[in-house]
Amino acid sequence: GEPLTTGQDAKLYHFPKFCRGIYAFRSDTPKSLAKLFYRLVDCAPLYTGEPEPRLNLYIYCYKNEYRCFVVLRGQVRSHHYYSTGEDHLTMTPGAADMAGFFVCPKLNDFQKLNSKLLEEILEEVSISPKDEEMIAWRLTRTQTRYNIPILAALLFLLRFLFRTGLLWDLLPFAPFFCLFLCSATCSLVRLPSAEMSIKSSSSLITLLFLIK
Repeated sequence: GEPLTTGQDAKLYHFPKFCRGIYAFRSDTPKSLAKLFYRLVDCAPLYTGEPEPRLNLYIYCYKNEYRCFVVLRGQVRSHHYYSTGEDHLTMTPGAADMAGFFVCPKLNDFQKLNSKLLEEILEEVSISPKDEEMIAWRLTRTQTRYNIPILAALLFLLRFLFRTGLLWDLLPFAPFFCLFLCSATCSLVRLPSAEMSIKSSSSLITLLFLIK
């Protein structure tokens, strides 16, 4: 399927089966894989008093391609561990369990185990549907970009300062403003600094006349 998001030489997929919160990575380099992994970790929910998200991590290399699976967790144990009833199970799902290899510490657990109990365990220790939606939104969201011409923005700012009476109070800082304008414009249009300093000074004088 299509990746949920991508990075340089790396792709991140959401795996919608087995349980919630499973994400798969494919990358040509370990560096790109690490960057995309940390991006997912930054989007994952944190729990009170814990410095990092709860997760199980699986990583391997296949035909010069780095692959990784992350299973985000909501709980360490399900209610079965603490139950004193018939549904009690002495099981604490770890990396092996979340990969499909369930470990039963006691024979009694193995004998009573069935698909219903396993589904209940996975349901309780996985992240919530709300958290899964939040992660997808954080990974795919985009920010609106506004293109504002530099000269128009400066003119708007100077007019505002003039009308509020703040312009004359800021005149002692005019040399610093010219220097900033020179540096910013040089980086955009790639002109020599000496030439641009003259242009920025004359532009500032012109703007002072325009705001009137």
